[in-house]
Amino acid sequence: MPTLQRVPWLSEPVNVTYLTWYMGTYPATCTEKERNEIRAILSYITGDQVPVITMFSPTAYMYLNTERLGGWPAADDLLWLGMGSYADRGLSYLFRWNILKPNLGLTISVSPTGGGTTSIAPGTIKYVKGTTVTVTATPASGYTFKNWKLDGAERSGATISVTMDTSHTLEAVFEALPPYELYAGGIIVVVVVIAAVYFVLRRRKPVTG
Repeated sequence: MPTLQRVPWLSEPVNVTYLTWYMGTYPATCTEKERNEIRAILSYITGDQVPVITMFSPTAYMYLNTERLGGWPAADDLLWLGMGSYADRGLSYLFRWNILKPNLGLTISVSPTGGGTTSIAPGTIKYVKGTTVTVTATPASGYTFKNWKLDGAERSGATISVTMDTSHTLEAVFEALPPYELYAGGIIVVVVVIAAVYFVLRRRKPVTG
């Protein structure tokens, strides 16, 4: 492989030959922190470019681009996908440095069905760990919003923000309006109209005598 290589978390290319030599000077020259970073760099480069099979623990994985190739071993121009041994050894460094973050599921539901809608439609949506998700509940006609249930715990307010530190369930709870609330507005309007008509008729009544 070429001596100069790139890894996604460094802006400048690294010299593989030098890093391999320098890591061998631990602990006289190379520090433990430098050695750990070099191991992550070399693991990534190795897994990115060549297949790695190990007879020892931890296990190393080998990936094959099945869209381009139909068997193994194949031609000299093998195109390998995945991170090879990095998947089992150095992946922790990418997570530790927040270069790679796990996807976590937010499962949204509505109760009762038809009681209202949410600004993010019900279902399970994947978000990168650390993402803040804001959801608003809107009641349907004849319903009012009651509360949210975040992982079973009640939360007030029609709008809620959820930080994806782990997978969560979020339920929007609506409740039907009582019949008197549904018709109260209409009754008030009817009463006002009748009163207005009565008042107009009284004023227009002709004077006799």
